[in-house]
Amino acid sequence: QGHKGTMSTGSTSSTASSPRSPRSRGSFRGNVTSPFLRHQFVEQPGDALLPSLREAAATLCRAAGREALCEVIEILQRADPRQQEFPTTRKRELAASLDSSLRLRSRSDLETSGGVASTGHMRRSSSQPCVSLLPQKKPPKESASSAMLRDLAGAPAAVKLGLDLGGSLTKLVIATPTTTKFSSKAAHTDEDLGVLVDVAGPLMLNFASAATEELEEVLKTRRATSSTVCEDDVGPRHVVAAGGGAHKLRGKFRLALGIELEPFREMQSIVDGLLLLHELQVEDEVYQVKLSSDKPYETASTWPKPLLPLLLVNVGSGVSCLLVTREGYARIGGTAIGGATFLGLARALTSARTFDQAIALAARGDAAKVDTLVHDIYGDTGCADLGLPPDLTAASFGKLARGDTPDYYHEADVCRALLEMVAQSCCVLARAHAAQLGCRQRVFFAGGFVDGNPLARATIANSLRSLGGRAHFLRHSDFLGALGAAARCLSGGPKQKVSQIHHHDPQDHPRSP
Repeated sequence: QGHKGTMSTGSTSSTASSPRSPRSRGSFRGNVTSPFLRHQFVEQPGDALLPSLREAAATLCRAAGREALCEVIEILQRADPRQQEFPTTRKRELAASLDSSLRLRSRSDLETSGGVASTGHMRRSSSQPCVSLLPQKKPPKESASSAMLRDLAGAPAAVKLGLDLGGSLTKLVIATPTTTKFSSKAAHTDEDLGVLVDVAGPLMLNFASAATEELEEVLKTRRATSSTVCEDDVGPRHVVAAGGGAHKLRGKFRLALGIELEPFREMQSIVDGLLLLHELQVEDEVYQVKLSSDKPYETASTWPKPLLPLLLVNVGSGVSCLLVTREGYARIGGTAIGGATFLGLARALTSARTFDQAIALAARGDAAKVDTLVHDIYGDTGCADLGLPPDLTAASFGKLARGDTPDYYHEADVCRALLEMVAQSCCVLARAHAAQLGCRQRVFFAGGFVDGNPLARATIANSLRSLGGRAHFLRHSDFLGALGAAARCLSGGPKQKVSQIHHHDPQDHPRSP
């Protein structure tokens, strides 16, 4: 019971300055004589103690002085070991603030009840003190998909947008003139990729990505508002979008954001994105992976000269090989063994459940424990006679097919072998096409499986090098589709325009040098 600056517990009267030993949450015990306090403080289980303390503190403090309020703060503090120790001056500040707030609250209660506050009303008020003595939780961080949709809905007309709605990830390119004030909510997800370019004036390109599945769920909870209509009131905003989601989610974007998606051919957008990066000559855009003491490292490179013809290998869920020439582009082949194959088999064979988990697991593995290498078949002498490197994979998971299956491999080795199987199959396919087309030194790899996957890039570069080719990588490889979509809004696209052409057998045409 608190009154006139003291709180009585049994026969001993304590002030706020009395020393007390720290106690863990839920362990407060004492000679509590008040039935109310005994019920609220002693008989409550630990998990329910803090709410009870708040209610008890608010009730007690209505009649208590500031010294008693300080003691209440101490009790609350000891009830939760996570609470940091308050300095004495801070305790008194909190007590004064709480005292003032409760007096105002009590006065308001009396006025609204005609001068007398009922017991029930007072009890409800006391359970919700005006000033919280415990640290307030920070509001939850906005998800990447919500931030992306906020950018799409709130970007002014001067800001050009390009979308790539893929099966796994949605990519967004935000092209903002330096004279336009617009703070992107989503660009922080890939803030290190932002670049300043000159396209009919200085322009800032920002990049953001989010899970397509999550974005689709957020779209369901949103409703179109008046703020989603274009500033010039000419109707809904039109955004160029590539990928399958440009068709599948078109209606949801219209209903939720008032945005009309304009579907753009996926392969065309990827090619246009690559050509736009080449025209802009973004610093350190192209890089290669080389070996030093058998350890791969990435080093900045330059665009090949001449650039065309080139082979663009887009490794996403599956794999597509695109031939790009001055006359146009064509899809000349592909394979169903891509990034989705890697993740699907990793989930089936290992404990990994996400792409990042599978990559981390593969980094700890050794594919040689489960793969059959050329050295395992021919030995050192045979490899030299064949002219093949001894560490070249002869059969993926070949060692697991033998009768004497080794028992010394782990799931990390399986995951690493899966990664190398997908990467090497891409290289074999790319090398075959590049050799026929005469562009073995101009092979570009892009897509979600390559981006953010240094193990795959190292495997691809090493494998293609052993086959007489050269692999080039792009810093914005995962955003080529979104860049190509945004390029349609930037002076009509890249200056060097190529369109889709029908591909004929390369033997019918002379090979390029």
